[in-house]
Amino acid sequence: KKQHACPECSRIFTRRCNLQSHRLTHTNLKPFPCPQCGQSFARIYDMRRHHRIHGQSEDDKPYKCPMCPQAFRRIEPRVRH
Repeated sequence: KKQHACPECSRIFTRRCNLQSHRLTHTNLKPFPCPQCGQSFARIYDMRRHHRIHGQSEDDKPYKCPMCPQAFRRIEPRVRH
């Protein structure tokens, strides 16, 4: 199993393409602007994930907390909550 380490932060990737994508986060280059609000991102994946929030209503929060009434648009914030 090959491992590719980021020379900036030593994070390990199993695929070279993932390392190349990750390395963009260490630059000030943000060539992918959100077509809705103009916020720019280093990776197209991050821009697309961000762009989804513009089309969602408050009711479109599928990740519900099992302990309280709070709900989230993405799973990661719910897990942190």
